[in-house]
Amino acid sequence: MIRALSALSSVLIMVSACGPSSPPDPEERRLLTEVLVEMHLAHARANLGHGLLQSKDSLLTGYGLDSVAFNRLVEKHIDSDGAFNDAYEQVLDRLSEERHRQSESDDIGPPGVR
Repeated sequence: MIRALSALSSVLIMVSACGPSSPPDPEERRLLTEVLVEMHLAHARANLGHGLLQSKDSLLTGYGLDSVAFNRLVEKHIDSDGAFNDAYEQVLDRLSEERHRQSESDDIGPPGVR
Protein backbone atom coordinates (compact mmCIF):
# COMPACT_ATOMS: atom_id res chain seq x y z
CA MET A 1 0.00 0.00 0.00
CA ILE A 2 2.73 2.45 0.95
CA ARG A 3 4.67 1.46 -2.17
CA ALA A 4 1.56 2.14 -4.32
CA LEU A 5 1.05 5.57 -2.71
CA SER A 6 4.72 6.37 -3.21
CA ALA A 7 4.50 5.37 -6.88
CA LEU A 8 1.31 7.41 -7.31
CA SER A 9 2.94 10.42 -5.65
CA SER A 10 5.93 10.11 -7.98
CA VAL A 11 3.68 9.99 -11.03
CA LEU A 12 1.69 13.02 -9.87
CA ILE A 13 4.88 14.99 -9.26
CA MET A 14 6.23 14.08 -12.69
CA VAL A 15 2.96 14.95 -14.44
CA SER A 16 2.69 18.30 -12.70
CA ALA A 17 6.32 19.08 -13.53
CA CYS A 18 5.65 18.31 -17.20
CA GLY A 19 2.50 20.37 -17.31
CA PRO A 20 2.14 23.63 -19.21
CA SER A 21 4.36 26.50 -18.16
CA SER A 22 2.90 29.66 -16.72
CA PRO A 23 1.53 32.04 -19.34
CA PRO A 24 3.84 34.78 -20.55
CA ASP A 25 3.62 38.03 -18.63
CA PRO A 26 3.15 41.40 -20.38
CA GLU A 27 6.88 42.14 -20.29
CA GLU A 28 7.65 38.83 -22.03
CA ARG A 29 4.98 39.59 -24.63
CA ARG A 30 6.48 43.05 -25.22
CA LEU A 31 9.99 41.58 -25.53
CA LEU A 32 8.93 38.91 -28.02
CA THR A 33 7.04 41.49 -30.06
CA GLU A 34 10.00 43.89 -30.12
CA VAL A 35 12.45 41.18 -31.17
CA LEU A 36 10.22 39.81 -33.93
CA VAL A 37 9.51 43.31 -35.28
CA GLU A 38 13.22 44.07 -35.37
CA MET A 39 13.95 40.75 -37.11
CA HIS A 40 11.39 41.54 -39.81
CA LEU A 41 12.68 45.09 -40.26
CA ALA A 42 16.28 43.89 -40.47
CA HIS A 43 15.34 41.42 -43.21
CA ALA A 44 13.37 44.09 -45.07
CA ARG A 45 16.26 46.58 -44.92
CA ALA A 46 18.69 43.95 -46.21
CA ASN A 47 16.30 42.87 -49.00
CA LEU A 48 15.91 46.49 -50.10
CA GLY A 49 19.67 46.97 -50.18
CA HIS A 50 19.77 49.26 -47.16
CA GLY A 51 22.68 47.56 -45.43
CA LEU A 52 23.72 44.09 -44.47
CA LEU A 53 21.50 41.68 -42.61
CA GLN A 54 22.33 41.79 -38.92
CA SER A 55 23.03 38.35 -37.47
CA LYS A 56 20.31 36.86 -35.30
CA ASP A 57 22.75 36.50 -32.39
CA SER A 58 23.77 40.15 -32.64
CA LEU A 59 20.16 41.28 -32.74
CA LEU A 60 19.23 39.09 -29.76
CA THR A 61 22.21 40.36 -27.77
CA GLY A 62 20.84 43.87 -28.17
CA TYR A 63 17.77 42.71 -26.24
CA GLY A 64 19.77 40.85 -23.58
CA LEU A 65 18.94 37.44 -25.07
CA ASP A 66 20.80 34.56 -26.65
CA SER A 67 19.36 31.88 -28.95
CA VAL A 68 18.46 29.57 -26.07
CA ALA A 69 16.62 32.30 -24.14
CA PHE A 70 14.83 33.46 -27.31
CA ASN A 71 13.74 29.91 -28.13
CA ARG A 72 12.40 29.49 -24.57
CA LEU A 73 10.50 32.75 -24.92
CA VAL A 74 8.94 31.60 -28.18
CA GLU A 75 8.11 28.16 -26.73
CA LYS A 76 6.49 29.75 -23.69
CA HIS A 77 4.23 31.75 -25.99
CA ILE A 78 3.46 28.71 -28.15
CA ASP A 79 2.66 26.58 -25.09
CA SER A 80 0.27 29.19 -23.73
CA ASP A 81 -3.13 29.06 -25.40
CA GLY A 82 -3.20 31.73 -28.12
CA ALA A 83 -0.32 33.79 -26.69
CA PHE A 84 1.93 33.43 -29.73
CA ASN A 85 -0.89 34.35 -32.11
CA ASP A 86 -1.71 37.39 -29.98
CA ALA A 87 1.93 38.46 -29.91
CA TYR A 88 2.26 37.99 -33.66
CA GLU A 89 -0.85 40.10 -34.24
CA GLN A 90 0.96 42.86 -32.36
CA VAL A 91 4.01 42.31 -34.59
CA LEU A 92 1.88 42.67 -37.72
CA ASP A 93 0.23 45.81 -36.32
CA ARG A 94 3.62 47.36 -35.57
CA LEU A 95 4.97 46.48 -39.02
CA SER A 96 1.88 47.98 -40.60
CA GLU A 97 2.37 51.17 -38.56
CA GLU A 98 6.03 51.28 -39.61
CA ARG A 99 5.08 50.83 -43.26
CA HIS A 100 2.51 53.62 -43.00
CA ARG A 101 5.02 55.90 -41.26
CA GLN A 102 7.60 55.14 -43.97
CA SER A 103 5.16 55.88 -46.79
CA GLU A 104 4.25 59.20 -45.14
CA SER A 105 7.92 60.19 -44.88
CA ASP A 106 8.37 59.26 -48.55
CA ASP A 107 5.58 61.71 -49.40
CA ILE A 108 7.32 64.59 -47.63
CA GLY A 109 9.61 66.73 -49.71
CA PRO A 110 9.59 69.04 -52.71
CA PRO A 111 7.08 68.19 -55.44
CA GLY A 112 8.43 65.72 -57.97
CA VAL A 113 11.26 64.59 -55.68
CA ARG A 114 11.14 61.20 -53.97
